[in-house]
Amino acid sequence: PPPLLPPPPPGSLPLPPHATELCFPDKFSLTVLRASAVGALAPAPLAALAKALVNDAFTFGQQACSSPRLVLWLGDEACTEAARAKLWPNVETAANAVAHGLGDAEHLNKDVFADLLAMDADVRIEPGRGLLRRIWLNQPAVHADTHCGGGLFHESRINALTDLLPLLSRRIQTVSHHGFAREELLQFARDAGPRGIDAGPDRQKAHQA
Repeated sequence: PPPLLPPPPPGSLPLPPHATELCFPDKFSLTVLRASAVGALAPAPLAALAKALVNDAFTFGQQACSSPRLVLWLGDEACTEAARAKLWPNVETAANAVAHGLGDAEHLNKDVFADLLAMDADVRIEPGRGLLRRIWLNQPAVHADTHCGGGLFHESRINALTDLLPLLSRRIQTVSHHGFAREELLQFARDAGPRGIDAGPDRQKAHQA
């Protein structure tokens, strides 16, 4: 007699009747930093902020749904460049101090994905071959399909929180932040009604504990 159920498609695994299937959503997370607030940090709180960013990004090799992959700076160009110059060396130091588990394959993947993005978007690949790989986006955007994790950070600049709106969708899970008052963020949420965002941890608290 013919089988009661059709055979599974090639390459798939049959699911026993008593099994439970767990599906994980494909999510993307980012962080928003007020450039003037980062630029004003003293060495100790700056190191704490860098450590918080590393903890968010590297705990699961930047593969967790909550791992920030895009860093958005809010501020003018000069303030943003000064803040970037302060923060990223601290992030590199903090990343090298943890057991990140990244190897040669992850380093190679970052180069490949950086080159892929450069072919499709207006970007600048920042110099450096350390643990971090940074790509500056001349236009803020979410490039989820050209991001491999493992210490790859897309960066861009915005002028106001409302510039986030075109980037937000149900795919965005977590927007961590630093340098914003709670009421400012609540007012943004009330006025703009942003889509997506399941969590919004405040990284300013990292150096206030």
